[in-house]
Amino acid sequence: MNKDPKYLKAIISKVDHAWNNKDPHGLLNHDWSEARDNTGKPKWLLDEACIAEIYARMAQLKLK
Repeated sequence: MNKDPKYLKAIISKVDHAWNNKDPHGLLNHDWSEARDNTGKPKWLLDEACIAEIYARMAQLKLK
């Protein structure tokens, strides 16, 4: 894995955007690059579960 800070910052930026644009029920959009989705489209549990893992892995990389 490339630990170049510019890539880590890009990943964290995308994850932060997804986290801050949850729908009214607190669920993530399927497409993390879009603005908040209030249309009621189906959500994926995988999107919800992986965001915690991504944050944890990014924290581990920053500690090293």
